[in-house]
Amino acid sequence: MANKFTVTPDRHPDEDVFENYVFGRLSASPLEAFEEHLLICEHCQIRLEQTEDYIRIMKAATAAYVTEQRESPPYQPRRGLHWNAAAAAALLITCLTALLSWRTPSGEPKTIVLDAFRGGSLEAPAGRPLDLKIDLKDVPPAAGYRVEIVDAAGHRVWFGGTPAYVTRGLAPGAYWVRLSTDSGEPLREYGLRAAKSR
Repeated sequence: MANKFTVTPDRHPDEDVFENYVFGRLSASPLEAFEEHLLICEHCQIRLEQTEDYIRIMKAATAAYVTEQRESPPYQPRRGLHWNAAAAAALLITCLTALLSWRTPSGEPKTIVLDAFRGGSLEAPAGRPLDLKIDLKDVPPAAGYRVEIVDAAGHRVWFGGTPAYVTRGLAPGAYWVRLSTDSGEPLREYGLRAAKSR
């Protein structure tokens, strides 16, 4: 049940939690736990966006179908109803396919190992998912770590935990990858340049 949701470090919320959140059905305690989890989990941020988009598309398809049925003459043969339902389903599948292809960057994830301090800048392919491997062996132990990516002007472009998996990729340009504890204590900073593939 969604109202029994609790956050654990190794578990993402079930699908019904996302749906109940979008429809405003979570009670205070699970709502607070879910929103705290969303702050540091890019995977769940993306799942929430996909759930919202799916619900929005379903509502639009249902509204269009209901409107069409209201405007249809009453003498229309019953088989027209089946055809309209099939057409609405085909339209929905087309919309979902386009939505998923738009949200999924092309190419396999590129693994980038971050083990150098600010002195040098690492290269990454622009527009491609990134799997950032951060060397934690000399980092002070903490209950958890946060990773933030900022552009050259200092604007945050990505935020999450470790492991850091940037599913949407980065636009071409210079970035800083900042590692901190869950409490916000800065630990490391790495230079990263995203460049178009040649």
